[in-house]
Amino acid sequence: MGKRTTIEQRNLILEHFKIGYSHRQIAKMVNLSTTTVFNIIRRFVDENRIEDKGRKAPNKIFTEQEDRRSIRKIRENPKLSAPKLTQQVQDEMGKKCSVQTVRRVLHNHDFNARVPRKKPFISTKNKGTRMTFAKTHLDKDLEFWNTIIFEDESKFIIFGSDGRNYVWRQSNTELNPKHLKATVKHGGGSVMVWACISAAGVGNLVFIEPTMDKNVYLNILKENLLQSAEKLGIRRTFRFYQDNDQDNNQA
Repeated sequence: MGKRTTIEQRNLILEHFKIGYSHRQIAKMVNLSTTTVFNIIRRFVDENRIEDKGRKAPNKIFTEQEDRRSIRKIRENPKLSAPKLTQQVQDEMGKKCSVQTVRRVLHNHDFNARVPRKKPFISTKNKGTRMTFAKTHLDKDLEFWNTIIFEDESKFIIFGSDGRNYVWRQSNTELNPKHLKATVKHGGGSVMVWACISAAGVGNLVFIEPTMDKNVYLNILKENLLQSAEKLGIRRTFRFYQDNDQDNNQA
């Protein structure tokens, strides 16, 4: 492929040509190949133009309505892979198409495959409980929060490694619930831990070997809560806030 030339260079070549310079002479003056100069002059003589022809748009396989149907499927299920979407499109629309064609439709509508952000799964009930807690304590001052110890337990690794997953989404929509990868407590296998925190820092970290039940939980509190409060310097004044675990709140 020859060196791409600007409109200004092409006009200069034509000016020299009209004066009477040869192709070889013009090529030396503008520092381009003789072939490039020849093609520019021939285009002007034969077609009366100096601009490049616009690229011909590829033949569209889908109509605009069919494009919208594909986009609607991705909006409904952003985790649908391009190969699976392609298969659905072929089955429902009766048109043969490649995965790349379907990807191009998505890209043309600003949908790109992204790794979903991880967000702890919170049930509707717990969302309501947390919102109520936040509203109830909205006006509490810093002195109050300096006396609070929060506790929770979790199991790691939550899901285990199942490969990298992707979600089709548009720009600035990463926090849409459909575009997140939910993580859950106590799901999958590894080690379960209990811990507590306060404004002063992190308290004890306890590895839980037996199955967590009321007695195990109470024993953890007896052995670690006061000790953590003392380590954090708030033993005389602390308030203890449990998580939303129903078993713990009944303890």
